[in-house]
Order: sequence, then structure tokens, then C-alpha cells
Amino acid sequence: MQPGRENMDASFAAPRRHAARNESSGEGSGSEASLASAPGAAHLSEIDPAQLRAMMDDGGEFAVLDVREEGVFGRDGHLLLASNLPLSRLERLAPAMLPCLDVRIVVCDGGERGDALARAAAQRLADGGYRRVHVLAGGAAAWRAQGYALYGGLNTYSKAFAEQLAHVRDLPQASVADLAAWQAQGRRVHMLDCRPAAEFRRMTIPGAVNYPGMELAYRAAQLAPADDIVLVNCAGRTRSLMATQTLLEVGARNPVFALQGGTMGWALDGRELAYGAVSACPPLAPASRAAAAEAAQRLAGRHGIASMDLAALDALRAEAGRTVYLFDVRTPEEYAAGHLAGAVGIGGAQLVHALDVWAPVRNAVVVLSDDDGARAVFTAMWLKQMEWHDVRVLRAAAAEFRERGAAPSRAPLNIARAQAALRAPDAAAALQARGEAAIVDIEDSMSYKRSHIAGAWHAVRARLADSLPAIVAGGPPRELILTCADGQLARIACAELSALTDAPVSALEGGTAAWAAAGLPLAEGAERLSGPDDDVWLRAHQRAGDTRKAMLEYLDWEEGLVAAVAADADFRFREFLG
Repeated sequence: MQPGRENMDASFAAPRRHAARNESSGEGSGSEASLASAPGAAHLSEIDPAQLRAMMDDGGEFAVLDVREEGVFGRDGHLLLASNLPLSRLERLAPAMLPCLDVRIVVCDGGERGDALARAAAQRLADGGYRRVHVLAGGAAAWRAQGYALYGGLNTYSKAFAEQLAHVRDLPQASVADLAAWQAQGRRVHMLDCRPAAEFRRMTIPGAVNYPGMELAYRAAQLAPADDIVLVNCAGRTRSLMATQTLLEVGARNPVFALQGGTMGWALDGRELAYGAVSACPPLAPASRAAAAEAAQRLAGRHGIASMDLAALDALRAEAGRTVYLFDVRTPEEYAAGHLAGAVGIGGAQLVHALDVWAPVRNAVVVLSDDDGARAVFTAMWLKQMEWHDVRVLRAAAAEFRERGAAPSRAPLNIARAQAALRAPDAAAALQARGEAAIVDIEDSMSYKRSHIAGAWHAVRARLADSLPAIVAGGPPRELILTCADGQLARIACAELSALTDAPVSALEGGTAAWAAAGLPLAEGAERLSGPDDDVWLRAHQRAGDTRKAMLEYLDWEEGLVAAVAADADFRFREFLG
């Protein structure tokens, strides 16, 4: 018997009240952390794939967290129900992803180096007060060795759902050639891009209008004259397929199609994309609001979507041991103008698309908020079909939306424990200019390439031991100064770097943002990468080399998900699709 597996009843088993589902409601060496119980941790143990399989089936709340870097997670394969929580950013992301300290957490990596990454992550979570943390012994490799499947890519669960949806319901799709034929026939075609505004600005199809996510269905009655064709696109397939079916569900009066391959399909056909486009949804017409309300009422009844008021939400949040996610599914502008305290702003379609990121605790309660219930119901409809059992729509008057602006940032896990020397930006710049200090940026590599402190190195935090030789190759600096966007992860990471070097280690006070605010020099590009930049998953159009090949491979992968998940026990939403 493996150590730590003999007394698992208290922390491994689902709480008794959750025993049945409620249908109504690699890399890098790093430091290998001990699995001894930490302050605040009731139990910390290893489990094997069979025990994890049992946990997944018992109806209780659980989260499977793969702590490899995002690029490795997507490239090397992961469990279908795993969410990516990179060890390098764990303290920043965990508080929002895991709001309940009593939830059962299973941490895994690829299985290399004695599960070193998973063990380090488990210790950090336990130090942060999580009481039921387990390590999957042998990681993803052990899962596969037991005959279970691994999957590449990001947001794979949601993408598999969209592909199965298109397959079972034979969703109407159109190619770029179909569009050209319609135009030659004189048909009026309205190209509507359903992605978030930032993605739309990055690149889109010329002439497309941006209707992010559920804004399409919300305005279904006013999209175009009744006989005109509505052609919905995203970057690839998933979101346009979901948006097309949502329009059909709400009773759109137009012929509606998803553009095959989205912007990638457009580029593969040899057509130019538009960059930097700006578009905004037309104001919601009263008739459209009324039509959306009628559709929402009908769909809520069909899918058994429950509603709740603020008093019920407060009672639910006060219940010990429950994970409750509260999402405001309106536009960012509406959210900023007023929202409920504690609500996370994320468009409904984007929530469905990246459910593993926003709600990693399976069998948790998801509460959806908007100002009239329509977009919340449209979102809940899909979550229910993805077998998220406890999804509720919040009834709240506009007067309750008292919070303004962006949501306050959560303090990183364990930040109160961080004891690091701090360097003010001016002092750090002076040391760097004299050659007495090296500045090391541990933000993700994509952010580093976009903008970083001039002369700074980049290092993946979980691989500091591997990066250090490159950083000190020109001679050991008298001081190493860590930075990140706001300086907080850098403060936490100082202890990790100090364990690897005799040189003094400090954190840049206020991080790179404070450096920029002080008017100190910035740079861009990949000038000083101390190791591989596979900490970030690159989309097809971002990859070096043959972009056309990358796009074709990605689209083939998406379409192949139907066959890939056909025999997977975790693909549990097939029964809802008929």
C-alpha cells in the first residue's frame, strides 16, 4: 500500500449529503515539496487512478488540477475533466478557481520526477488552507496506463461537446465557397462574429459585426431582415457552432449557418483578414428584449432551470462545504456599470466555452446573473446539457447591482507568508545599470514578449532551477531581482530562488507595472528567454513555421473529438443531445 492511502475516509469520500447528484437544482526540475500535512491541512495524501475514478462517480464536489504549464498541458495530454492550474501561477489563480477550502482537490502532473510538480502544488494549496488535497500518484501517465484516455488542447471538454452537438443535430454550416455562391446569387448575407471584443479586434473577417456570445441570441429578433442569411463565425468551430444552435433554440427568424473553420477557414481559402476592427452591438430594441424574455421562459421550462433570489443565494453561500460560483453573464460594459458583490464578469458563451477554467470544481453550484434573466437562461441551458446539474438563475432587481467598475483583485494565496526584500523601481534600475543586478521576469512568456523591463530575463517560475545557469552565465550578479505584472508572485517566489543561489534575492516593489509607471525603459520581443517558452499554449495563428499546416491540424483535431470521446466514461452529456 502506498504511503498516505490507508486512512482516506475523512478527506477522500464525498460528503454524505452529496452522495447523489441533485437533478433539480515536466517539465523542469523545481523543488520537490514534502507531502507532510501543513498548517490548516486536515489530510494530504496520494490516490491512484481507480480511486480518482471512484471520486468522479460519487456525485460529490471535486476538482482535478493539472499543474503543468499551460503549453505542456495542451501539448502532452491531460485528463478530460482536468483544469489547468499552472504551478507558476497557482497562488494567483487558486482563490477564484477554488473558493471553498473544503473541496476535494486532486493535483496531478505528467508523472515525471516522482510527481514533483504535483507535490509542490499540493503543499502550496495545503499551506493556503485547503484541507482535502490529494496527489494523483504517477500523474497523467498512470491514468493512461490504466487504460483511460488523455486529450490535447485547451477547453477540450467544451469543444468536444460542441462537436458532438454539431454531429447529432446536423447543425447548418456553410463554407467560404457557399458564401461566394450566395453573394453571386444576390442573397444578402450578414457576417456576425460571436467572439469577445478583444479577439474580434485582433483579427476578424472584413465586414463582420461583433456580437459577443449570448448577445447574438439576446438580439435574435433584430439581427437582419427575415429573409437574409446570418452567417456566424468564431476563430475555429466551437463558439460558432454553439451560437448557431442557440439562435435556433430561441427561434431566430433568419436562415442561420456557422462558418466552417471561422477566421481560420477564411484564411485557408486565401482571403485577407481585418486587423484592429472596432464594432459594437446595436442597442437592444424593446421588441427584441420581449422576444428574448419569451424564449428564456420557454427554454427554462424545457431544461428545468431553477431560479433563486438574493436571500437564497446568501443562505447557499453560508452553507459550509459548498462551492458556489456566481457569474454575471452580461457584457463587460454592463458589468462595469453595476453588478452584484462577488460576481465574476464573464460572457455566457465564453463561460460555456472555457468552463474548465472558470468553474473547475465539478458538481459545484453555478449561479448566473444578468438584469432580466434571458442571457442567464441561455447560458444555463448549455451548462445543463453539459451535465452540470446544479445551475440556477438569480432573480435580482437592478437596484441590487451596486458594485461599480472591475471586480477587486483577490490577494494571492500565501501572500501573507511571503517575506521578501523589496527593491523600488528606481533603485532596481540603478543596480541593473551598474551591472550589479539581474532582473528576472516570471510573468508568462507571452506577456513578457509583449512588454517587459528592458534588459530583463524571462524565466518560468516552476523552472527557476533550470533557468538560473543561463541567467548567471556571464558571471553571478550581486543581486537577483524578481518581477511579475504586479510584483506579488515575485514576492512569493523569492524564497524559491533563494534556495537555489547564494546571491541576494529581492522582489521589484509593485512589479513591472510600477516600473512602467515610473517611466523606466521597457522592451518587447523574446530577447532573453532563459528556457523553453512552452508555458503558454499558442493558437494556430501564433505558432512559428507553417501556419497553414497548424490551422489545418487544429481544425482536424476539433472535428476528430467526436470519435475521440465516443467511448470515454467522462463524456456524460451525450444523452442530452438527442
